[in-house]
Amino acid sequence: TAVREGASDEEIARIVRFYDYLEIQPDGNYMFIHAWYQYAMGCLDNEDNRIFIAESYPIIRTYANYYLDNGYIGENGLMRNPYFEHSREGRKWNSYDLITNVFASQALYEMSRFAADHGDAASATKGSTASAALTEAIAEHLITEYDGVTIYAELYDIDNNTFIPGISWVNLAPMAAEWYAMDNQMMQNTLDLYGVYATDIFYGY
Repeated sequence: TAVREGASDEEIARIVRFYDYLEIQPDGNYMFIHAWYQYAMGCLDNEDNRIFIAESYPIIRTYANYYLDNGYIGENGLMRNPYFEHSREGRKWNSYDLITNVFASQALYEMSRFAADHGDAASATKGSTASAALTEAIAEHLITEYDGVTIYAELYDIDNNTFIPGISWVNLAPMAAEWYAMDNQMMQNTLDLYGVYATDIFYGY
């Protein structure tokens, strides 16, 4: 509604901040951006879709930038998720987790490509730089050795200063995000260990 009524970027950002105050979950934010990009690149080229993409892009750009600009990047280069919703212990975690960082890296990479194709050079540069930085931080802080092989790790628990290597569905985030920087061998190692430690057989499946 705000975009249709011609709201400024500042007003859109104010609305985003209001809802972010209610529940801060950057992983869901970047999953949404990833889905928007998939739609924008794969939808039929007709007037309705062109209008939708043009009108929604300023909102998506605001969402993409919000967590970069408001203190969610830690000194380690990873994006903090203060309310990461996880089945482990059935609670929300204040964490540097693999899902948030992989989806953010992928979504920002996609948005940088979209921005470049649509004449938004500043957003293209910002997105590609942020995505590359997250990718580097993941490689440094969210990779570990498990049973003698290198795998993607689950998360770092900020409140308890504890590294949790896994294994859970969180470790599978690079596949779910279709992450452009995914290391195929590391992902295969992770998937193999997930099959050993984190799955159950129900009715033969």
